[in-house]
Amino acid sequence: MVDETVIRINDQQFWLYAAPNPQLNDMLHLRLFLTMTTVLTEIFLKELRQKHDVEHIFREVKRRNPSFLNSFSHVEPSTPEKWLQSFARWHNAPN
Repeated sequence: MVDETVIRINDQQFWLYAAPNPQLNDMLHLRLFLTMTTVLTEIFLKELRQKHDVEHIFREVKRRNPSFLNSFSHVEPSTPEKWLQSFARWHNAPN
């Protein structure tokens, strides 16, 4: 989720872009721009993606855990989803 709002600094108007993490009630990324354009939105999204590279997270999880499965055969979609949710709970559990 990305949101933007106008703020005033002295007599000037700025656009504040924010990507909140509602589960943790914190901000993933913030930027202040003098204007709002598609190019600036793309810059913000690119920075957010670089800062929170999900693909990097999956590569690291696969590297550290040979038990991580990314291929399932002859199962209903709910089966891998349950397995991956269980894997996430195990991965996030304190050691």
